[in-house]
Amino acid sequence: GGAKSQALVAIALAESFIDDGVILCCREIQKSIADSLYAALVNSIYKYKLDSYFKILQTEITNLVTGSRFIFAGLKTNITSIKSIDKLRVVLTDEAENISQTSWDYLRPTPRYGHVRFYIVFNPRFESDATWQEFVVKKDSRTLHTTINYYDRSEEHTSELQSQSTISYAVF
Repeated sequence: GGAKSQALVAIALAESFIDDGVILCCREIQKSIADSLYAALVNSIYKYKLDSYFKILQTEITNLVTGSRFIFAGLKTNITSIKSIDKLRVVLTDEAENISQTSWDYLRPTPRYGHVRFYIVFNPRFESDATWQEFVVKKDSRTLHTTINYYDRSEEHTSELQSQSTISYAVF
C-alpha cells in the first residue's frame, strides 16, 4: 500500500498493544472485508513476524497479548450498530474524504473507552467535504495533522505519483 496506508497500519498495530479496547477500521462504504485495511494489517503482521501475537480470523484480528480486537465496517450501512460496540477506543478511517456528515455526527461521540483516538486518512478534495470541515476547518488543540506525499512512500513505490494526502490524529 501507499505511505499513508502503511502509516495507518503501523499505528493500528501499535495501538493494539496498549489495552483491550476495540479498534474500528472503517470507511464510508465497505462492501466486503477486501475493501478494508484487513489485508494490509495481516500482511504487516506476517512481514514483521508478529503472527505469534495475533489471532487472525476471516472478519477480525485479535491481539493475544492484550485482547484488543480489530473490527471492520462500512459506516453508511452500519452506523447505528457501531454505536453499540463495547470498549471502542480507536477509530481508523481510511479514504475519509468520502465520509458523510451524518456518519461523522454518529461516529465522533461513539468511542468512550479509555484514551480515545481517531486516525483519519484522506486525500483532500473539496473544502465543503465533511471530513475537511470536521478536522481542518474545525480543528482544535486535540487534532494533529500530518501530510504525506507520494515522495514519502517506500522505495519500492516511488514511481507511483500520488496527490497530497493528510492523516489527522484527534484525541478526545
